[in-house]
Amino acid sequence: MNWTIERISDLSGKVIIVTGGNSGLGYESVKAFAMKGADVVLASRSTEKGEEAKAMPYGGSRFVIVRSSQNMYSPGRSSR
Repeated sequence: MNWTIERISDLSGKVIIVTGGNSGLGYESVKAFAMKGADVVLASRSTEKGEEAKAMPYGGSRFVIVRSSQNMYSPGRSSR
């Protein structure tokens, strides 16, 4: 049996954080979660690209765009 978006259960009332949600796999994940009713926090290094992704039609989900630092993705970095 192949996996499809239709196999995701209803996500209404859930909040999902997606890093890199403005392109590629992150963008496709945002679309799938939104279609299933989740509220999505889209973390993107570019606020402009995040807003472009947010403007796409996803149904009734709410979106929050968070500008993330590139440093947060660097392995081995400690917070100071």
